[in-house]
Amino acid sequence: MGADLYGFAIIGVRVNRNDLFERRTVKAFEHNHPSDWKVCPTTGRQLWVSEEVPRDGYVEGNGSFQGYEVISGDYGNDGTHRAYFISLVSTKPTDAEGTPTTHMPFDPTGLAQAMPAFKETLQRYGLWRPETFGLWSLLHVSC
Repeated sequence: MGADLYGFAIIGVRVNRNDLFERRTVKAFEHNHPSDWKVCPTTGRQLWVSEEVPRDGYVEGNGSFQGYEVISGDYGNDGTHRAYFISLVSTKPTDAEGTPTTHMPFDPTGLAQAMPAFKETLQRYGLWRPETFGLWSLLHVSC
């Protein structure tokens, strides 16, 4: 039995998990009934259910929000306080070939040029939080 440790350095904004998801009313099954109908007139089944879905702009499968990488991390001893980081720049634990990385090139000029678009995108979705923007370190442990 072993453990894998992956460290990240992230320049980005910390957001709560709930900021990336929302509740929407969706069809309980495939039907063509109007949205103001509550139950199917022939079967009595409920037509609509409330479901948690990724909000517009967040692609959960590939971990991106409007093209920016999203990295997840747990906070709190019980793991219930989920936090996500929308990153402008981050390290990767491995490169494309699976080799561990030890160095992240850093270009302050490029960061300064990319920052206004990053901030504007997050502001548009109500996710810009200057108090949580900064350099974050995160350690993933897999046992």
